[in-house]
Amino acid sequence: MSQPGLITIADLEISAIAGIYPHEREAPQRLLLQAEIETDFSAVRAEQGRVVAGFDYHRFAQFLEDRITSARYGLLEDLVTDVSGAALREFPEIVALTLAVRKPAAVPQTRYVEARLRVTR
Repeated sequence: MSQPGLITIADLEISAIAGIYPHEREAPQRLLLQAEIETDFSAVRAEQGRVVAGFDYHRFAQFLEDRITSARYGLLEDLVTDVSGAALREFPEIVALTLAVRKPAAVPQTRYVEARLRVTR
């Protein structure tokens, strides 16, 4: 029997190039990622300290960091679109994914600017 579940990763902090202005292209900026991963909890199994079936959120967090830090994104919209599509290809156990990236330094008079995208299989 399927057990639809939701895993949330909140405020994963990554330093990466994200922006279109010259000063944003020179040095990495602080980004905060939020991810909501819909997956089937009935398939989850761990053995000897590692996930052998189901969704491995440690591996997913590392995937996010590796993907984002190895690229140079212009717009936050490009970042969430690219990373969400790659995540669906890399993690077949994801049923749906909502990915948001927050950029605290985008507009000085705000806490952050956020781009959010939901993708499904």
